[in-house]
Amino acid sequence: MNDVVVDAGHRRLWLYSLENASDRGLAPAMPAVTADVHQPNSLGRKRFEAALQQLSGALPPPSIAPHPLANEEAYASALRDAWLAHPSLHPSGTGVGSERATRKQQQIESIVTLAALLADDFAAPRIVDFGGGSGALSLALAALLPRGAVTIIDVKKKSLAMAVERARAAGLANVATYEGDIFDFDSPFDVGVALHACGEASDLALLKCHAAGARFVVCPCCVGKVAVAGSERATRKRNNTTFNLTGENACRVAYPRSAAVAAVVGADAYGALAAAADFNEASQVEGPRGALRRLSKSWLEHDRLLAAREGGQCVTLTRLHPPSASPKNHVLFGWPAAAPPPPEVVRRLAAVADAADDADAALAQALGLGCAVCEAEDGEAAASRVTMDDALAASEWTADELADCAARLAAFAADEAAGDELSVPAHSARLRRLVHYAAERAGLLHWSEPKVAGARRTVRVARPD
Repeated sequence: MNDVVVDAGHRRLWLYSLENASDRGLAPAMPAVTADVHQPNSLGRKRFEAALQQLSGALPPPSIAPHPLANEEAYASALRDAWLAHPSLHPSGTGVGSERATRKQQQIESIVTLAALLADDFAAPRIVDFGGGSGALSLALAALLPRGAVTIIDVKKKSLAMAVERARAAGLANVATYEGDIFDFDSPFDVGVALHACGEASDLALLKCHAAGARFVVCPCCVGKVAVAGSERATRKRNNTTFNLTGENACRVAYPRSAAVAAVVGADAYGALAAAADFNEASQVEGPRGALRRLSKSWLEHDRLLAAREGGQCVTLTRLHPPSASPKNHVLFGWPAAAPPPPEVVRRLAAVADAADDADAALAQALGLGCAVCEAEDGEAAASRVTMDDALAASEWTADELADCAARLAAFAADEAAGDELSVPAHSARLRRLVHYAAERAGLLHWSEPKVAGARRTVRVARPD
């Protein structure tokens, strides 16, 4: 029997193998708690790590293609010409520093090149910029495509007023605004774009594009703000944007987005992934721990891709070019499968995902995080390949810590004279996770001792029957 015990001090679920442990006097009786059917054996794991472990074991990994127009200068050159004609529309015209302006230029060029090509076969394309603010992206599109009509949607009156003034100053007559919730927008359009639309706004944009039968280019942002219905996190963290619009913390979009991912992880696990994937600075996603956070973001965007495909859309997951343009650099673009762009456009936008072209994918693959099933050439399981467990362990504990703990438990297991159980001091949650992880790997029983005022926390370990 496996009992799930809630460690209330750390708000995590630990799965203990405690069969008959209480009867043997090795542990106090612990109440059984019904486990979430999606919860894996997550000893020594944070909830988002356990979710990564489940997803990697059940589904093919996220496939991220290089930006298909990275080596094409036509649209980027045309956009730069438009900026030369209207210098106030360039990001540097808003008064930001040169480094930030360069990154913003790269972000805009990455989205505009794709959107302009998707709009190329329309005589007068109707383009909607979801969450467009003061028009950094949409005014560039309006200048590049004067034959088109661009609508900026945002809830902020001040931002839209700035966009209108900037369009007027640049002499752009093809820009309109819509003040309100994306959820309420229902006008027809041909191409939808969104650059860093926060939280559920990116999903609402994708849903509106699907409903309108429109092509789309969306670069999601702030995934930690999504409200996952049924999750613990949704009840204690307010989505300010949704709350300000609706007066309540409504979960207006279903997460996970795809049936494929929903069959593997539940609401709380998805919410944990979203929290881990919510970062703003490159420094937050460096090193092995950062690699796991970046992988969490890739899985969330892969979930969006799978949902779009389940809805009958052709969609590709790529990145801003260059990826250093933003830590939040995933881009989804596509169109209805029943109404594709001209064949030449489809050909130019075709991109093949290759781990060699994507630093995060290559790192994930090296850690053993990038394949659901790793097999050797002879078809047998490749035991020498780094496992997901090993990769997660390496992200939290040093090699010396892992080796020392494993050696101590191995010595206990081998020494019958050492008694039936071992008490291992572990003053921090991190060290207690280490002992649980090592004990589970060694096939030993293990449980955390209750917290006692003034005493150091310990983890008890015992030999199984």
